[in-house]
Amino acid sequence: GQAAVALVIRNRTDDERFPDTVGGVSLQPRQFSAWNGDGSGNRLISQYQPGDEAYDRAAYVVDAVMGGYVPDFTDGATHYYSPAGMKALVDQGYQRNMIPGWLQTETANRDTLPVRIGGHVFTGQVKDGD
Repeated sequence: GQAAVALVIRNRTDDERFPDTVGGVSLQPRQFSAWNGDGSGNRLISQYQPGDEAYDRAAYVVDAVMGGYVPDFTDGATHYYSPAGMKALVDQGYQRNMIPGWLQTETANRDTLPVRIGGHVFTGQVKDGD
């Protein structure tokens, strides 16, 4: 799962619709829940520090993905969501939609069906402007 999310971030750096750096992609507002500061996030970035097992494992995975050592098993996905996470946000009254607004469009622009990895659905495809 962590590798799949890192692949989405890497794929977005190659997509004309997004910033071309990992930091720029990751920190875009409301794109990755770990960085959401508005109550819709999972606060993972504040729970772990370098030296923590979970932090070091995630860093290893990110380094492997960004270094090109992990094949793209998301089939070029630029978007993902968690159905359980969406339900939780609806149950909390934070939002009303169970399905992201972008799901249909991003899936229609993809050369293959969405991929389910763990509890997440990955879809979309890099647009390079050609």
